[in-house]
Amino acid sequence: MKSALQKAGQKADLIQHRRRVVLVELAARAYELERGRQPVKIEDLVPDYLSAVPLEAGGHERLNWSPARSP
Repeated sequence: MKSALQKAGQKADLIQHRRRVVLVELAARAYELERGRQPVKIEDLVPDYLSAVPLEAGGHERLNWSPARSP
């Protein structure tokens, strides 16, 4: 039973992480559309596009994100 609970917790953390990454990607796209350039760092999105830098699923570290660069 413990293993099933651990797996469920890990899956929930993964889903939460993915949701936060999508939120940041959408904010970055809005930033790019409005300003004509990509944000350099995640902090560029605060406070106009995000209220704060999202945390990793555990809630102790800031989300590790960098903008995708076009070739």
